[in-house]
Amino acid sequence: MNKKILRITVVSMAWLAAVFAVNAYQIECPKALKVKTSVENLPDGWEVIESEDSTLYEPASLSVFYNKPVKMIEQKPQETLIGRKNWGKQFELTWLVSPPIEDVPFYVNCSYDGSFIQLIKKIDRSVNICKSFYSEDKYGKVENSIVSLNCTNNETNETNN
Repeated sequence: MNKKILRITVVSMAWLAAVFAVNAYQIECPKALKVKTSVENLPDGWEVIESEDSTLYEPASLSVFYNKPVKMIEQKPQETLIGRKNWGKQFELTWLVSPPIEDVPFYVNCSYDGSFIQLIKKIDRSVNICKSFYSEDKYGKVENSIVSLNCTNNETNETNN
């Protein structure tokens, strides 16, 4: 009898966990990209000297797009003031990423300082909201670049950065 009760308890707990599980994950722009230049269509008689050095680029910003970014349908987030101190303000940005058309996904686009490099990544279809946070100093200067998103399928779920 005890084994039966234990089995029922385990099955019930697993079912409840599945029902109340919130699909959440973080998307973060890669922290640094090492890039080596390559030359295409090199004219005859010319050769490239390979350098051991490579340029290191850090993420500068993040955008959310409906469909691939080349389609240029950038989504504007809802901006909410969430804190005010003598030293400045804190803001929360919220993007709704529920596709209105089933076969067209949302993407995250990461841009890198000092380059034309942009990386894109599909946002998982199981989520419907993504958030990020940033701060301004007392003079209105942005203190931190937005380079990560916290995404969830539950609008009321806390997604702190």
